[in-house]
Amino acid sequence: MDTKGKILNGAFSVVGAYVIGAQLDYISSVVSYSYVMIYVITKLTAEILAVIVAWLFF
Repeated sequence: MDTKGKILNGAFSVVGAYVIGAQLDYISSVVSYSYVMIYVITKLTAEILAVIVAWLFF
């Protein structure tokens, strides 16, 4: 993998690791189902934006 691929992969995985991690378990135990969906959508949006920003700066 070239340097650009490593940077994009890092940007993707930093946010992506928390989409289905311990934070999701905590959020689902504290709030209702609609807030869990908002949490997942927000994390996926942040993941996409992180890749775009890394791609633009690289």
